[in-house]
Amino acid sequence: MKKLNILFIIIWIILAIGWKYYYNKIQATKWAEVATTNFTLSQATIWNIENKIKVLGSAELVDEQRIRFTQLWKVIKVNFSEWNTVKKWDIIAELDSEDAYNDIKKAEISLQNTQITLQDLLEWNEEQQILQAANNVEDTKRKINIAKQEYEALLIDKKNDIEKSLNDINILEKQIEESKENISLLEKELSNTIESEEKKVNDTETNNQDKITDAIESIRADLTDASDIITETDELLWVTEINRNKNDSFENYLWAKDSTSKNQAEILLREIIKQYEEINTAFLSNKDTTDSNIIIWLLESNKELYNSIINCMEYTKKTIEASVVTSSLTENTINSYKSSFSSLLSKSQSTLNSINSTITNLQTLDSIDMMKDSSITGIEKDYNSLISRKTDLEKQENDLIQKEKEHKQMIENLNINIKSKQNTITNYEAQLKINEENYQDIKDGADEDDIQKARNNVYNQQLSLEATKNRLDNYRLEAPFEGVVRKIDFKIGDNLVSDDTKYVYLENPDLLEVSIMLDQIDIVKVKLDQKVEIEFDAYPNEIFTWYINEIDSTPINQSGVTSYEAKIAMNKWDHIIYSGMTTTTNIIITEVKNAIIVSSTAIQSMKNKTILQVQSPDGTFKPTLVKIGITDGINTQIISGVESGDTIKIQQITSKAWWDFKAWWGTDAMKAMRMSSGMWGGKK
Repeated sequence: MKKLNILFIIIWIILAIGWKYYYNKIQATKWAEVATTNFTLSQATIWNIENKIKVLGSAELVDEQRIRFTQLWKVIKVNFSEWNTVKKWDIIAELDSEDAYNDIKKAEISLQNTQITLQDLLEWNEEQQILQAANNVEDTKRKINIAKQEYEALLIDKKNDIEKSLNDINILEKQIEESKENISLLEKELSNTIESEEKKVNDTETNNQDKITDAIESIRADLTDASDIITETDELLWVTEINRNKNDSFENYLWAKDSTSKNQAEILLREIIKQYEEINTAFLSNKDTTDSNIIIWLLESNKELYNSIINCMEYTKKTIEASVVTSSLTENTINSYKSSFSSLLSKSQSTLNSINSTITNLQTLDSIDMMKDSSITGIEKDYNSLISRKTDLEKQENDLIQKEKEHKQMIENLNINIKSKQNTITNYEAQLKINEENYQDIKDGADEDDIQKARNNVYNQQLSLEATKNRLDNYRLEAPFEGVVRKIDFKIGDNLVSDDTKYVYLENPDLLEVSIMLDQIDIVKVKLDQKVEIEFDAYPNEIFTWYINEIDSTPINQSGVTSYEAKIAMNKWDHIIYSGMTTTTNIIITEVKNAIIVSSTAIQSMKNKTILQVQSPDGTFKPTLVKIGITDGINTQIISGVESGDTIKIQQITSKAWWDFKAWWGTDAMKAMRMSSGMWGGKK
């Protein structure tokens, strides 16, 4: 019994040592992770799917947009006049498209030739085909020779035309130099004549100098007063930028009862400012003049100015009288304005009477003017001769400018014709190569590769014909939106050249421009006339569908990020939209109608292949290989592999850790301990 107790103690000591020794290894294997798989079912359905780029944008009100031809050529039609109304897609103007139609005819002929070649291969007739192919080769060679002769003739014509044009330019330049020398002599003669005549009238002018000086000072004082009146009036009406926000606190109450008077006062004030600037400039240029006619003209101009000021003051008074008393526009303030502008009106009327009096005083100097008239006969003769010569010079200079422009246009037209002929030769040479290969193929006999090649040629020529027809759009200038033609820079017969900046200006008060910023990845996916869906923050439940009309390739770098700007011109119609309003814009990159779609979460990848778990007729789910198309982030288009109505399993896997007692109990360490102790099935 004592021996058994000792043996039992020894066994437990061995177990404790073993447990300590293998603790770490056992710790690493005693936990296991169990994955729990849940799943939901969905069906493949037919629906429209779009691949979009979502960006933020901002709106800006624009009243006008200018458009121009992207093609350079001669204008043959202008279908609208200035201030005509156009609808969207109306053709405003057209270029001469004869060359484009010729290119279409050539493309159609090339397509017919490739179709004939294909038909000949399909309906093989050896002798006739060989003869026809040989004739095609010889005919194309003949066309190449003729085209090369025409090309050489064009080069000779270019040289001769340029030499003749340069000779005409040189002749005009010499004529201009001669005219300038004659003008210089005439100017000296005129100067001498004027000096002689001025000496005769100096005494008489001295007697009238006081009156003229007084008139000049009167003009200066009147302009100073006018400037003060304009400044004081602008501080109330804020027409200029400097005073635009001065009366923001009560501007809406100042004319609340009569906005018409305020608008009329503003119009008159703008005209007065323009009149004042023109008269002041004229006065500064003539402030030292002694010519009574000029002074009378300045006085008459001042008279017109003050007539306008009086009208403006009357409308301004009406504006003030139409004000509404508020906390920011008190009755005292309104009365102060009334008093001030009544005073300005009275002062302006007084000044107008003074101007009339000064004009009357100066008109008494008629005897001096008559004296001058009698002494300027010689001056007029020299002056008229000088003016005539200057007119001739101006015409010569205009002729030179026109000639140089025609010279430049001639070179461009010649180069275009030469390039066109070079293209013709290149096309013929390419056709010759095709005909020679066709001839050789016919001699060797047709096979499947030849027939397929002929089909490919037909397809390529069809694409070429379609592209050539599409280029016709460049010869028409279409209205991108409904509006009014404000201005047209060109007319019928104009040749549009590369350095011309000739536009059609369209106005539309409902025109709105939305600007969006795109990064380097998105900008390459966007093109002109791409469909967009715009949602304004102010109209969260309404989608505006328009198209991109401008892409600016100039990079914008901010904080190390490069972006590019695109714009959408749209019509806001009856919606209340202001500049600065923000938008969420979805650019439709790809759109598929009636596509088979499934939830994107159902798609699985296995060995670089895309599969779906599709339910079989027996109710089990089998992995099915599919081909996918576009995705909108939620659903994905299925091109092949699944039909509408198929049931798809969407797996959702979760996991948790648990104590793997069986694994622990089966470790080598525990087996050893059990074997050594003879416990729980171990051998003794």
